[in-house]
Amino acid sequence: MKTHLFPLALICLLTISCSVQEPDTKGVVTPGDDVFYATLESYAGPDTKVYVDEKIKMHWDEGDLISMFNKTTLNQEYRFEGKTGDYAGNFKEVPSDSFGTGNLLDYLCAVYPYSIATKIGNDDVLTLTLPAEQVYQEGSFGPGANTMVSVTDGNPLMFKNVGGYLVLKFYGKGVSISSITLEGNNGEKLSGKATMTPVIGEAPKITLSDDKATSITLTCDKPVELDESKENSTLFWIVVPPTTFSKGFKLTVTGSDGKEFIKNTDKNLSIVRNTLLRIAPIEVKFN
Repeated sequence: MKTHLFPLALICLLTISCSVQEPDTKGVVTPGDDVFYATLESYAGPDTKVYVDEKIKMHWDEGDLISMFNKTTLNQEYRFEGKTGDYAGNFKEVPSDSFGTGNLLDYLCAVYPYSIATKIGNDDVLTLTLPAEQVYQEGSFGPGANTMVSVTDGNPLMFKNVGGYLVLKFYGKGVSISSITLEGNNGEKLSGKATMTPVIGEAPKITLSDDKATSITLTCDKPVELDESKENSTLFWIVVPPTTFSKGFKLTVTGSDGKEFIKNTDKNLSIVRNTLLRIAPIEVKFN
């Protein structure tokens, strides 16, 4: 194990004011048809995503699932009917043999990704779970990592991102990575159970409640071989809830052979909702 204490240089921190694209309402149908038209949040710079491509643009994936609260507290499963790469499209209810009812709401609320555990209680509080484990995807973040919420009074749905994005750059000769773990040096909550009060048209403001969920691990289905050059560093995306790391954070990089490489920063750094925090390239060397 090799540990360093160093100031992480910031290539850029995008804190641009969010601007919402006007939804294309072509093909919009009424909620009574059990179909909802959904669009994605963007900002006045590089777009963000459900699916980020090389242009950092946000897309849906074919078959994406959301939890839909159609003016009741009943959690219903809806599936995206469009194609991978679409910015907007229809979500249709997934047929279910189960029968349930819920208390009436005066708004529509949808949450990506779908989870049976997502709920709205009698106190009008939405409860959801932010993943403690995310899956590596080249040039992007993995499926289900980017939690989003839409609260409207009708069709269409406009999804807003819950968290921000930490973009890491690693390089190293003969190095393959199996996982990366992010932890705050002051025990900041980063995953697990979260709550928020739905407000029509407003960006989601969550509160994390699991004191033990103080890390996020990005795992690779198969080891990712790093580029040897600093200029061509390999990118790793981690979706992080809005957090101020008051004493910095620690990155634990695990290689394909199980060895660990640890980097620390004690700088006060913040992850802001719907922005990117890019870190300068880091050379990975295992003992």
